[in-house]
Amino acid sequence: MCSRYQTPEAAEMARVFRTDKPDLRNIKATIYPGYQTPVIINARGDKAEIESRFWGFVLNMPGKKDPSKIVSKILQNAVSETVPEKRTFSRAWRDSQRCILPASRFFEPIDGEFKGIKDPDHSIMAIAGIWGEQTYKEKKVQACTMLTSEPNKWISKYHDRMPVILHPEDIEEWLSPDTTPEQAHKLCRPWKGKLGFG
Repeated sequence: MCSRYQTPEAAEMARVFRTDKPDLRNIKATIYPGYQTPVIINARGDKAEIESRFWGFVLNMPGKKDPSKIVSKILQNAVSETVPEKRTFSRAWRDSQRCILPASRFFEPIDGEFKGIKDPDHSIMAIAGIWGEQTYKEKKVQACTMLTSEPNKWISKYHDRMPVILHPEDIEEWLSPDTTPEQAHKLCRPWKGKLGFG
């Protein structure tokens, strides 16, 4: 699910998350797995910052046709309910390497076409994510992945999962390195606000 989304304007992100305006000249408006994307991080605990990250954690596996060759699979999403126990994600989760992927809309395949979904009450959706260093095609990349939850009532008509969208009052707690994984896990719940096509 959610294999693409749109990133907001730099000035709008800076305003909403109270950060310095980032330089996003090398980031595309529509983000796909493997693209660089802006993320909100508060690694030191004193101030949120906007950084560029590779979208997707990487699962490197032997190829099916030729096991001597390594095949890299990009995991753009992680199931929030099981992220603490999955080897690919558990270290980042345990080390409180949480971030936010800001999106103006995300896209889901509905009735044979990708449709944009947005929050009509907020210009930016704060999608919960985790970050960590990954190896992709023999190179180290600073990566991120978004978390998913069970769908809310509106999304359930179209899909059985949805991104974890943080409410404005939960953003500071999510980003704080002082928030324990157990506390953060309680924030991974279906969105209670409005959603619509657009």
